[in-house]
Amino acid sequence: MIGEFPLKIVSFLIVIIMILIIPVMYQFKTVDTVSYNTVYEYTEEFVTKCSTQGQVTKQLFENYVNKISILGVYDIKVEHQEKIYVPDPGDPALYQEVYVSTFNSGIFDDSIYNTSVPASDRVYNMNAEDYLVVTLNRTSYTFYEALKMRLTGSSTRSGYYIRIGEMVKNEHN
Repeated sequence: MIGEFPLKIVSFLIVIIMILIIPVMYQFKTVDTVSYNTVYEYTEEFVTKCSTQGQVTKQLFENYVNKISILGVYDIKVEHQEKIYVPDPGDPALYQEVYVSTFNSGIFDDSIYNTSVPASDRVYNMNAEDYLVVTLNRTSYTFYEALKMRLTGSSTRSGYYIRIGEMVKNEHN
């Protein structure tokens, strides 16, 4: 009878921990899911606005970054795939469609945040039928990830990755 007492205490402690930990983990996972869906929606909205307007403006980008930064820290990559026509090497009278990509530094450093350009001209213009692609990778840990890694002893992250792209519909004049 005395030998069963420590076993009962350990069993009781395990039950109490399970009763507390499982609902907390479920709640944190739900918060992660809502956060992912919200960031996805904001990213989709940003890409749609830029592709409809045919340009990326400082105000649009900063509003987007402010919205998603509330929900975590992200590595944001913006890619503009510009459609150009190059002569066909086999027949110079024919042309091929080729997409040339411009990434963050070309979009932001050379256009939107270029202080040598007047503030009214700090936009990045795109042409119709180009593509704008935004790739997002969450770099901060969530409560769910931290708790899961602590309980399982794992060091792998389950951070999310979002990639949304859209064809540019209009050119900005």
